[in-house]
Amino acid sequence: MPFDGELPRFGLDHPLAPKAREGSATGASIARAPTSVPATDQGYYVVAASKAPRPQTRLKPMVEWEGIVETVDWDAEEFTARLREIGSDDHSVEYGTFSLEEVDQDDLDLLRSGGIFRWVIGKRENAYRRVENTSKLIFRRLPGYSVSDLIAAEAQADAWGASIKVR
Repeated sequence: MPFDGELPRFGLDHPLAPKAREGSATGASIARAPTSVPATDQGYYVVAASKAPRPQTRLKPMVEWEGIVETVDWDAEEFTARLREIGSDDHSVEYGTFSLEEVDQDDLDLLRSGGIFRWVIGKRENAYRRVENTSKLIFRRLPGYSVSDLIAAEAQADAWGASIKVR
């Protein structure tokens, strides 16, 4: 149906006029009539919020890699990582270089030498059944262990082992 230029108009005192303002919980917003409208016709136009559902997406992983950040070059805006394919019997290690643009803003603080992440390569299908190839880096939010942490833990384990008496 083509727009004929007429919108429903209510004064704010009209019983059917919504009491909400833009961004309210009701989802309706109120817009003042343009100033070009004669003063006797000044009112408010009711603009309904869109009820269209947000398209939901599904990611079907084709291959997944676990990565450990080797170096970060902030000037060149890239990082290198050691990669191992998850679920593969081949235990070979590969190396890759990634652009910092591929890292989510929330994960930039996790991007440091020794940081662990998962690289998922797959196909994403939205609610309208459109398929696209995609790549996603997901950084682990658990703390990583440094070399000094591992040395200290090994020393503690040796001390505990020495204190155990076997009969």
